[in-house]
Amino acid sequence: MITITIDRCPNCRAESSILTDFTSGQVACSNCGIVLDDRIIDETSEWRNFSGDASGSGSADPNRVGGPINPFLDDNSLSTAISTKNNTGTLSRWKFRSLGSGNRSLMRGFKKLEDFSFKLDLHNIIVDKSKDTLKKIEESKKLKGRSLDCVLAAVIFHACRQCQAPRTIKEIISTLNLNKKDVSRCYNSIKKIICTPNDVPIINSTIGLVSTYCNKLEVTNEIKKASIDIAEEVCKREIIAGRNPSTVATAAITFALRLYDNVKTSKRDIAEISKVTENTTNSAYTLLAEHKIDICPKYLVKFLDRIKNN
Repeated sequence: MITITIDRCPNCRAESSILTDFTSGQVACSNCGIVLDDRIIDETSEWRNFSGDASGSGSADPNRVGGPINPFLDDNSLSTAISTKNNTGTLSRWKFRSLGSGNRSLMRGFKKLEDFSFKLDLHNIIVDKSKDTLKKIEESKKLKGRSLDCVLAAVIFHACRQCQAPRTIKEIISTLNLNKKDVSRCYNSIKKIICTPNDVPIINSTIGLVSTYCNKLEVTNEIKKASIDIAEEVCKREIIAGRNPSTVATAAITFALRLYDNVKTSKRDIAEISKVTENTTNSAYTLLAEHKIDICPKYLVKFLDRIKNN
């Protein structure tokens, strides 16, 4: 059971032929093949790799004990985590208390945020951005008493905009089965906390939605390009400022379809894809039609006579 050091094989007397294999726990002679010991102990350093980016012996992370540090929590390297198999009982309660009062609410929010992200099929980058935003909100302590589910939905909606992976608030609400008014109120309340000058502007979110809707509608690349150009010009000129990006996107697509005289894609198809009602799209389109000369791309000016108010 102890590690042995042998310079010469006692059977064939060969030198420098002793091989030690810690994987199988054996010491054998490479010359005659005799096994000298079959139960040795690996006495090398017990480095473990907790990194999620790399694996293997060449990427060892010198952390002998404990799991990876959570960058979204306060420094808790000296805290104690009690292992349990379920979420009930005394040990589980003490495990939760060991995180400290400042991290317990964050851990609860992170757990539910991961569940929501799984339902929405979000990328890890969006999840990390959401966690960072949730930490800012928790530190501000301005949303005490609000529904955690609604706050998380608003955080995810903001993170999707930040990461240029546009998701409509209706899509998030329907998937998570939440109340639209409550989520909208939470989002409006946390705007001052989470919105910074470096945030992704609304124009990027609108263009992203235009691209997504066009792909789902399976329109031609020409119509898709025209829709993006129209939406970009509408946002720059603030023609329908204050409207939801999804409404601007559907109106721009409708405008482009009229320019190309496309009758295969109906307003009902656009409404089903975007979850924006036909009446809302029509009212936004009417405003775009009033400024058709300003927002129409130069390469489509010859088709302006096809644009008429509803």
